[in-house]
Amino acid sequence: MIISVFLSHNHADKEFVRKLARDLGNHNIKCWLDEAEMKIGDSLIQKIRDGIDTVDYFAVILSPNSVNAPWVVNELDVAMNHQISGKSIKVLPIMLKECDPPGFLVGKLYGDFKDESKYIESFKKLLNSIGVVFNKNAMSDDYFPNNLGTAVDKAASYNLPLMSAPFHRPVVVNYSRTVN
Repeated sequence: MIISVFLSHNHADKEFVRKLARDLGNHNIKCWLDEAEMKIGDSLIQKIRDGIDTVDYFAVILSPNSVNAPWVVNELDVAMNHQISGKSIKVLPIMLKECDPPGFLVGKLYGDFKDESKYIESFKKLLNSIGVVFNKNAMSDDYFPNNLGTAVDKAASYNLPLMSAPFHRPVVVNYSRTVN
């Protein structure tokens, strides 16, 4: 089973969120990130609601930018209501910059990412909270999801030939041969 996390944040914290999404993805955790999931013409409210409804964890990135941002407040409200009503979602507060968290998060233990020099230590604790083992080899500035798109990109970067259609090797069966 692949674990999934919704990353709720304010656009001003996007650089950190992209790094966190990359590192989670490199640990085989599927991240719901607005810029990756939303397409032109999508209903913002419906897409976000569907995202929250289908994840295992809801990580809210806390900073002075996010605690009063209407979208983050609304997303957090939906996730907390899911959690209170017994749906299988766990809210993970991630403190990026010192701020006063919303009232209903005050009693929760949060991931402390305020000090960039302690990022790895904080990331290990986050992974432990969601039941994933930390792999130092997965900590990279690159993102390596296990999908065909990445394989095609890698093959192209090495100038490897690609087939434009599925390749099937013909099988020749010789039934005329007798066995002694």
